[in-house]
Amino acid sequence: MDPPVPDPSVPRVSFESNLDELADAYVQYVLSTPAGQSMRRRATAGIGCAGGLLGFAPILMDPASRRPDLIFAAGILALLAGGSAAVLNYMLYRSSARRRLRRFLAIQFGQGAFRCEIELRPEGAWARQEHVEVKFGWNDLLAAEDFPDGVELRFRGGYLLARARAFASTADRAEFLESARVLGARAQMDARDARRARATALAAAEKAVDDWSQALTLDASASGRTRPTSVAGPRDAACV
Repeated sequence: MDPPVPDPSVPRVSFESNLDELADAYVQYVLSTPAGQSMRRRATAGIGCAGGLLGFAPILMDPASRRPDLIFAAGILALLAGGSAAVLNYMLYRSSARRRLRRFLAIQFGQGAFRCEIELRPEGAWARQEHVEVKFGWNDLLAAEDFPDGVELRFRGGYLLARARAFASTADRAEFLESARVLGARAQMDARDARRARATALAAAEKAVDDWSQALTLDASASGRTRPTSVAGPRDAACV
């Protein structure tokens, strides 16, 4: 069976990529999220504490050296060691994470280059690379920005980067970016309208239930006023 022909009305880009670019884009995305930033801070703090302990280790290991002057000097050394380790870890964290991720991706995709495809479909942004397909709904679009590396689309739980070399001209790049923004804004507006409609329908249903309950209460009250009073007999008294 022949592969489906792409819809010419759908904005689409295709470009060659490699593991270095893929790892760099993924690490950049992760470190831009609150979870990624928190992970980087925790790792930096842990390395700093470990460096400080190493600087203070001689005092802890040798009871004979626990004099005030040596403790003070060891404290200064621990601060310097911990601070240096923390700064160094913070600076090298991105490159270290990139190397680890690249080794993992090499197992998944191999070492060669691969083709990336991105389409801005009406129902969502679709992407494919190395037999892996993903699609993000436009309602989950957080930002569509133009950076030197290319057009960046950020979604809740995902990230797409259309490399700058994928566009034949600046006009094509601007049109692709504008299409993503328009589709995202339209989907989010539709979602807001749907939420308002659901809220209106729920309020109307609650009001109908309240009106119905009130009508039943009034009807019961009216029935109680018009009901004739009966005199209890022996059988009635026996049931009390």
